[in-house]
Amino acid sequence: MYLVYQLTFENGQTYIGSTNNLERRLIEHKSACSKERYRHRPIYQCMRECPNFTHEVIFEENCTKEVAFQLEQRFIDIHQPTLNSQRAFRTDEDLKQQHKERYERNKEQILLKSKEYNQLNREKIALQKKEYQERNKEQISLKKKENYERNKEQNIVKAQEYRKQNREKIALKRKEKYEQHKEQISLKRKEIIKCECGSIVRKDTLARHKRTKKHLEFIMATKLKSI
Repeated sequence: MYLVYQLTFENGQTYIGSTNNLERRLIEHKSACSKERYRHRPIYQCMRECPNFTHEVIFEENCTKEVAFQLEQRFIDIHQPTLNSQRAFRTDEDLKQQHKERYERNKEQILLKSKEYNQLNREKIALQKKEYQERNKEQISLKKKENYERNKEQNIVKAQEYRKQNREKIALKRKEKYEQHKEQISLKRKEIIKCECGSIVRKDTLARHKRTKKHLEFIMATKLKSI
């Protein structure tokens, strides 16, 4: 049997808690009052200043500990006691909000530690990442495909908008890339290849060659043979 109780001090301040053994819980409160790790809590600061207080049971229920915490929090929300410094029960949303607030408070320190760890363990992280990708190759590929299909239209629109807004930047990058690989591109263009019609042509003239009479006649003859 769990119960929700209220402590009322001489100065009018109140505290609400829950327990399945009120006598034991009151002894624990008095004991915690002098312990260093709990001294900063409002209830124990008040208890040291006003050692005399009254207690009353405000609700009893045959339930689990988790349900008792929920009931305690409900009474805290209703009565607004002055000495409760922590929530008795947190929903998933409360926990998410708490983690978010904690991250925002320690953001710089967290990012700095993360950066230091990544630098010290670069090879280890790379190896773990590679092993994970090898183990989950099919799953990763499937997720990428699903994400692409789900956001296909949105990604196309974003890409079009980006190209419109950054035309000069894109053109400059292409020019810089061309200048960096100018010789390689030139060699590839001059590469000699054999066309399907049997002609030997340069790679950069292949498109023009495919419009020639010789190539078109070969294509036509191939189609006639397949009929």
